[in-house]
Amino acid sequence: MTGVAADARKLRLAREFGADATIDVDNEDPQQRIQELTGRRGADVVLDISSYAVESVTQAIDFVRTGGTIVLAGMKGFKEIPGFVSDKIVLKEITLWEAIGVTRTGYANAIRLLESRKYDIARMHTHDFKIEEAELAIRTLAREIPGDESIHSCLIPEQ
Repeated sequence: MTGVAADARKLRLAREFGADATIDVDNEDPQQRIQELTGRRGADVVLDISSYAVESVTQAIDFVRTGGTIVLAGMKGFKEIPGFVSDKIVLKEITLWEAIGVTRTGYANAIRLLESRKYDIARMHTHDFKIEEAELAIRTLAREIPGDESIHSCLIPEQ
């Protein structure tokens, strides 16, 4: 799993949930680190869940091994991908999948996972906000509140 330095808490939690490795892209070269971790093969599967960040698409192509799989799940807001070279997908024989979680089946799968209690998902929840604090919730998610980081937040209606 990759993230920026500000994601330190998320990266630590990812390791606790079973990530084999985490990479702080502000302080490590992710391409070099992935090569080290995989014996120079590249990642078997790259899952891009970054919203609006278009650089992650071209990085995924570079990070995945020949014959590997990329899953694009982060919507990019219909922005073009600078430096996108489709020939790399063909030459590396990459399997490309898409996924969107905001579907009936996505919600059903998420509910099943939560009901299984296989993972302590509650550890990801960091904030509850009143409806009147919606702007603060958004600003917290956007890292605009110094010293505060949200992994998962809820807006709670008045009871």
